[in-house]
Amino acid sequence: MHFCIFRAPMAFFDSTPSSRILNRASTDQSSVDTEVPYQFASFVFPLIQLVGIIAVMSQAAWQVFIVFIPVIAISIWYQVLIRP
Repeated sequence: MHFCIFRAPMAFFDSTPSSRILNRASTDQSSVDTEVPYQFASFVFPLIQLVGIIAVMSQAAWQVFIVFIPVIAISIWYQVLIRP
């Protein structure tokens, strides 16, 4: 959005009222302000759960890591192989 406004020709600013430009920019900023916390929470909370599960698993049955570590390595290798 900012790239488009900064690169707009002067005729755009002559024909478009500044209040319309500010209204559009504030609407976009409001959308970002309301969506970012939810996106962050949807990433962080499962990550905290995963760390908690790994911590409990390491205390209860450490032998699971014998299987867990190679599976993680294979998963990362598979993602690197498939993504391109």
